[in-house]
Amino acid sequence: MLNRNFTFLWCSQVISTYGNKLTIFSLPLVGIYVYNTNILETSIITVLSFLPSMLFSTLVGVIVDKGNKRIIGIITNLICFIISIVLFIFSLAKLLPLEGFYILIFLLNTCLLFGSISFYSQVPMLVDKNELKRANYRMEISNSIIDTTAPSIAGIIFSVLSAPFIFILDGVSFILASICQMFISSEVEKNIKKSNKKVVVHIKDAYKYIYKERLLFVLAISYFMLVFGIGIFQSIQFYYLSKVLEISTTIIGIIISIGNIGLVISSIISFKMSEYFGGGKTIIIAFFLYALGFLLYYLSDSASVILIVIANILIGAAMPLYNVNASTIRQGKVDISMLGSVSAIWRIFGRGMIPLGATIGGFISTVFSVKFSILISFIVVFISMIVCIFSKELRKYKE
Repeated sequence: MLNRNFTFLWCSQVISTYGNKLTIFSLPLVGIYVYNTNILETSIITVLSFLPSMLFSTLVGVIVDKGNKRIIGIITNLICFIISIVLFIFSLAKLLPLEGFYILIFLLNTCLLFGSISFYSQVPMLVDKNELKRANYRMEISNSIIDTTAPSIAGIIFSVLSAPFIFILDGVSFILASICQMFISSEVEKNIKKSNKKVVVHIKDAYKYIYKERLLFVLAISYFMLVFGIGIFQSIQFYYLSKVLEISTTIIGIIISIGNIGLVISSIISFKMSEYFGGGKTIIIAFFLYALGFLLYYLSDSASVILIVIANILIGAAMPLYNVNASTIRQGKVDISMLGSVSAIWRIFGRGMIPLGATIGGFISTVFSVKFSILISFIVVFISMIVCIFSKELRKYKE
């Protein structure tokens, strides 16, 4: 499975993801401590981070399906490098107004959209179909390690140097990721059939494909609801920890890193769990862990930091269980000529809904309270779990 081409693709993902995780952790903190953003302005950072997925995913998916996925990935990383350097210079000098900071966040995440869709569309080209789950399993292990260590490192950098320096590390990661992708053989994609349909027809067929394939349809709807709840939660999470509970940035990083141990444990056992329970039931377990984690966040206060740690462990453990199995289902059931567009629709149903959730989270927190927003996020995620439980196709899915 781990052939030369896949190894280089995997390396590029590991490197760029590490840099991205540092930046994701830092963006709201830059807003809070450099631009003195309030709760609504801070939630806008989350909105702009995910808005490109809502606006451009469908078009990007078609471009990836029709274009050279390897070249798209390389160019995307180079553009992201430039944006990261600009973010560093202007944030460090404090010359960039908040509106300019917002614009750069939007541009960076638009480019990352191209990189993400092109990456996951390349995996089935480089790995045999019967090895897709094992490939996704390996990638989830590396992702879990990154998610576990990145927040604490970002917190230390923020305290010792300042958040803008994280943008430098992210920029370097984009350059190294591009170099890795340059070593992937250009011959791989020559034999891949490209779609010759018109853009509108191609997009329409991708939506039809998901609608007609009952398993994909259930996954899409439940994922839409799940990420909507996550959007509400993410928009106020750092504000809740830093301003409501008055926890320092260093401690926040440590708490999240300790909590993310669940990511590592879950990623290691995710392959065996899906073999034992079946892919469908493992996804249902993931939804349950998400719901329980959000509930514990709601029940926490400044005197019960341990509940926050446990909540992060549960939320972290849910991610690999869902990602490994949902990605494998999608990559295995969708023709590679349409995989980019179908993956793009997933981002619309998923990450594209985070801006909506984040906007609502910021509004609810402003009108009512941050605590009430967390409760709403739990309710939404709980409903998404019920959708999965009542799906016969998902419960019976074994692969």
